[in-house]
Amino acid sequence: MQLAAAAPLPPLVLLLALLFGVVAVAVKLTVAQRMEWQVEEEDELAPPRKASRAGPAVLAAVIGGALVALCGGLLFRAPVTDALFKREFRRAVERGESPEALRARLAGREDGLKQAAQFRQDADPRVRKAILGYLVGGAPLAPKEGPETGAFVRSWSGGYPGDAVSILKQLLADSDPEVRLETIRAVAGRRDADHHFREPLLELLRSGTVEDRVAVAESLAHWDAGAFLETFTDQAQPKEVRLAVLRGGEHYGWGKVYDTRGLAKTLKRKRTLDEPDRDLRHAAIDALRHASEGGPALWLEVLSRPAEDDRQVAFRTWVGALAGEPSYPGERYPLLEQTEALVWAFRKDGGGLDGERVALVLHVLCAAARESAARLDRAQPANLGLAMHQRARGGGPAAAAFVQELHRLQLILRALAGVRQFAADPRSGKTDFLAKMPDEEFPAKPRKLRGFLLEQAKEPLAWCRRNGTRYGSPFLRVNGFWFAGADPGPRPGQSRTLGQVLQAMQMHTDEALARYLKKQAKE
Repeated sequence: MQLAAAAPLPPLVLLLALLFGVVAVAVKLTVAQRMEWQVEEEDELAPPRKASRAGPAVLAAVIGGALVALCGGLLFRAPVTDALFKREFRRAVERGESPEALRARLAGREDGLKQAAQFRQDADPRVRKAILGYLVGGAPLAPKEGPETGAFVRSWSGGYPGDAVSILKQLLADSDPEVRLETIRAVAGRRDADHHFREPLLELLRSGTVEDRVAVAESLAHWDAGAFLETFTDQAQPKEVRLAVLRGGEHYGWGKVYDTRGLAKTLKRKRTLDEPDRDLRHAAIDALRHASEGGPALWLEVLSRPAEDDRQVAFRTWVGALAGEPSYPGERYPLLEQTEALVWAFRKDGGGLDGERVALVLHVLCAAARESAARLDRAQPANLGLAMHQRARGGGPAAAAFVQELHRLQLILRALAGVRQFAADPRSGKTDFLAKMPDEEFPAKPRKLRGFLLEQAKEPLAWCRRNGTRYGSPFLRVNGFWFAGADPGPRPGQSRTLGQVLQAMQMHTDEALARYLKKQAKE
């Protein structure tokens, strides 16, 4: 272990030590002479001696020296105390004292900021790093913001002590890479990073070492969505830096990036989905989960390509994103709605159907419906009464659980409504398609669209029938815009179970569904 040499004592401390040494010697001489006088007085045979004046002189010197030492100590107490504090602080750093304890040492002094400014110039990089905890002070860390809340600004308090920002900017340009890296991590994760440190952080992102760039890139999601997108799609940036951007999104949330409405457009414009590097290509496919618009269209493009590994990543990501989509105010589900819109776009009046694309999208919807059903099986049913009680008071865990449960049921019912809609189209019985689904193992073979769609709906439909007496509420309905008419909805104040919704859709039995499809074919 490399230890920094201890700093020498300042001249003032040495001078005072010598002064006290002189005083100590004088005291010893005085005591010795007094003892000698006492012995002489006890010796009756000794001839009388002339009284010595050395004793009073020495005593006067002792008193004078003490007064001088006292005045010097009072006059130079602050420099001596500072010197001792710096010495002890350096020793604490060498001992490996915790960052919290080192911060407390500086925070316990009225001139803590002045001491930190002096430590900023210390020769030991460990000492320079040790002052970071004190300098960031009460500046709050950036919260995680999801796309359902967007860039919602919460109230907060706290900040940096005095002129700490200026010292931190100097540490961002420190010559030691470890000091610089620790400073980036200390300030880039703070809520006000954009306000105080925007320019030095962006400069490090452009021209710093790879380690510096990675540290900055991991924080971009919470303070600069534009730089987030630009850095991830910049082929001049190292791969480690580009992937670090996405890690930051997972850590800080995608609220600010979601609000830009430019993620999918940027990935398409920069051709990031065509990257030669497999990891970057797949990372871009996965990142589309957080696009406010355009994600499903790009996933569908990838599913139409021959690269099997890309197709599987796009399929898994799309299904998982649908099943895990958060609930937005007003029962709005942007990802689900965009997926349904894709299906509708391939149904052309007066012409044929794009069988392959309709099959792909509805296959994704049905796979997401199966995943939603599995999640409902693993969860406790929501307590409707408690949920309504909490909802009237601004929300709570029971209300959130009910909203999530309702969304999962909506996804299942809307997938079934989509299958019913296209299976009832006379063209689907005549449309053949030749395509292998991403999760299928057998080679592609010609199939009828209607038969394929009904097969896809079997499992989620069977789950709904098994749970027909459950999930009753006044809010349970198929509220999809693109498949309006599948469910007329409950009457005001009426509570319906899952089975009653299926009955309204004429899907509660195979016979009822067959009659509906036959009737629609005739019309």
